[in-house]
Amino acid sequence: MSTDIQATNVWLFWTFSPEAMGPVIARTTDGPWSHMGLGVRLKTAERVYYEALFGKGVTGPKSIGRLRGWVSEKPGRKLCIRETDIMGKDAEIIRQNADDMVGTATYAEWQLAAMLLFERYGIPVPHSPNALVCCEMVSRLIQKHIDLRDRRRKTHDEVNPNSAWRRVLEIELGLDEYNAPPVLAT
Repeated sequence: MSTDIQATNVWLFWTFSPEAMGPVIARTTDGPWSHMGLGVRLKTAERVYYEALFGKGVTGPKSIGRLRGWVSEKPGRKLCIRETDIMGKDAEIIRQNADDMVGTATYAEWQLAAMLLFERYGIPVPHSPNALVCCEMVSRLIQKHIDLRDRRRKTHDEVNPNSAWRRVLEIELGLDEYNAPPVLAT
């Protein structure tokens, strides 16, 4: 592998789309976002991203210009990018794992409905390691560095874009211990 395409750091992004399920997801998960994904900066300084999309599964790597273009296409679309402190070898491992998911991990359409039922009624979301939604993909990829699960969302399948957003903010503010997932006895 060329060292030019190796990742140097990881960034996360959230989007809101006023079309289709966007408003339903944002409203049901109590926040401003309807989708999220993960990006990496390459040694060439190029920024690329990965996401899990309805009907397509895990896709990427795509240029950040494509993401910015999508946001600017229609009024009401929004984008937020947050840098992480995941760098070097760890960033490259995450990039390789994301590449491995492309074309092999499908999108769990049924899980989106299950997540919304979980948020409103507490019905557990079935485990689905090879059928992912956007936030579950990100949660699984960065779990060793940033745990997006919380006291209520104990599995990656239950993480949603807005719970992930809140976890990242808690961690950045140094408040993550108040809402961290419980440590289970072994």
